[in-house]
Amino acid sequence: MKQLLIVWHSRTGAARQMAEAAVRGAAAAAAQLEQADDLRVVLRRAADVEADALLASQGYLFCAPENLASLSGEMKEFFDRNYYAVLDRIQGLPYACAISAGNATLRYAFSIGSNAWLEAQWYLFGLSVFAGAPMLLKLNEHVRVDVLYGGRSPRTKAWIDTFGLVLVLLPVCAVTAWLAWPFVVESHVQGEHSPSAGGLLRWPVKAAIPAGFVLLGLQGVAELFKRVAYLRGDADAVRVDYERPLQ
Repeated sequence: MKQLLIVWHSRTGAARQMAEAAVRGAAAAAAQLEQADDLRVVLRRAADVEADALLASQGYLFCAPENLASLSGEMKEFFDRNYYAVLDRIQGLPYACAISAGNATLRYAFSIGSNAWLEAQWYLFGLSVFAGAPMLLKLNEHVRVDVLYGGRSPRTKAWIDTFGLVLVLLPVCAVTAWLAWPFVVESHVQGEHSPSAGGLLRWPVKAAIPAGFVLLGLQGVAELFKRVAYLRGDADAVRVDYERPLQ
């Protein structure tokens, strides 16, 4: 029996519905060809698929939404996670990719579209980056690229973090927020809009720059207090031994 593996990731449910429709379509096509007993269709979420499922299949369909003209993050992570495990082991097998792209479909198929819809995507993307940065700092999951930090003792790491927060992070946040604020005020006073017809106001997304760096700076102050408490003997103040993102 042949196995068709359909892997999906969806943010809104549209790509999942597309994958489920593909399951029904594959089953109907197999029945029409009188080969229903020769085909097994497996539907899996991208986060749950490992290399063994790929190696056990003879055909693949990948269903995911586009995100700013790129493949969605969870689907990319799926490919990265399984790449080496199946390298040179599934060459020549049939595959296809189905992309859920509502804006493009409405624009080109039905002549329905809006520049505001398109701009709202990268507005939300920018807001999510600025809103997420303080949380990444709090969880200590930001990527470190260095050759010294990872091998140091917890106390030395705490000292490095303290100097980094005081000499780099906090000054950068303060200077960037200060310089960006006139940029926002000018845009607001001028009532700046997108140059594209039907586009959005520009000052709200520009305001995310100083707001984001203020939030990051506040979290930096909190992290500084944690390091100082750790150095003064509070062993539970911070987990300086957690360095999974170290590169």
